[in-house]
Amino acid sequence: MLTAPTPLAVLATGFLSACLASGPMRTDLSLAPPAAPALDMSFVDTIEGTTWSLGTPGGGLTGRSGALVWRNNLEEQLAVRHLRFGSRSGGSGMVPAGAATWQLCVDLEGESRGAGVRPFLVQGGRVLPSERLGSTNLYYQLRIFALDATQAQTLAAPVAAGHTDAPVSPLIEVLFHVAATRTQTGVQLRVGSTSDLPGCAAFFGGQLVADRIGKRGWMHHELYGWHLYEVELSTELLDAAPDEDAGPGEHQASELVVQTDRGGSPRALGRFALRLEFKE
Repeated sequence: MLTAPTPLAVLATGFLSACLASGPMRTDLSLAPPAAPALDMSFVDTIEGTTWSLGTPGGGLTGRSGALVWRNNLEEQLAVRHLRFGSRSGGSGMVPAGAATWQLCVDLEGESRGAGVRPFLVQGGRVLPSERLGSTNLYYQLRIFALDATQAQTLAAPVAAGHTDAPVSPLIEVLFHVAATRTQTGVQLRVGSTSDLPGCAAFFGGQLVADRIGKRGWMHHELYGWHLYEVELSTELLDAAPDEDAGPGEHQASELVVQTDRGGSPRALGRFALRLEFKE
């Protein structure tokens, strides 16, 4: 039986507003795939600018290297921060002015596939979610076998751009690819992976609103090696959820959560949460 999701491995958290929201914006990405270390990336919009911090829970990346790349809305590279991970932290600082997206590439220094090819973990998304109608908020995590970080980032580029309508290289495993787009009638969700997802469910305000089975099913199709799950949630549905903490005239808010289960042992659970806000 499906139950409301618990915070096991958080795929991404952000704000997607149906109107202009007051207060600071924040987005968090915390991923822990099987046989790979956990990474926590957080962004907070402050008066001084947007700050970022990168954590490594459990110290699984101690001594390893990585590169944090910042790009603008045109996907032009603005800056690169080279990292050497400590026991629990990977660094922090201010997001460069004009940066719209980020991408972290970590050398996992693990199994080799010969000829110098080794695994990299590449993940990224928007610095802060876009509130514009038709704008897609995209978060992804990939395991890539490559000769070096530059090649890994090159291989990741089509997936990072949101292209799910073409085959991916056999050197790439798409662990999670989640897109949320504001439409005129609500929010469209698309969840993708290069492996079938035994479990894929969406909750709003703790209530199940989309599932792989039953009356609230996702539209599931396979394309060029992708498994894609799509659903559109209406504004009426999202606007109906009350917020007990909101007073008269204040924003109504609730969480829209997408939970995925890739199976296997250990089980790879992901959780993608959007906080939607509405004015009365």
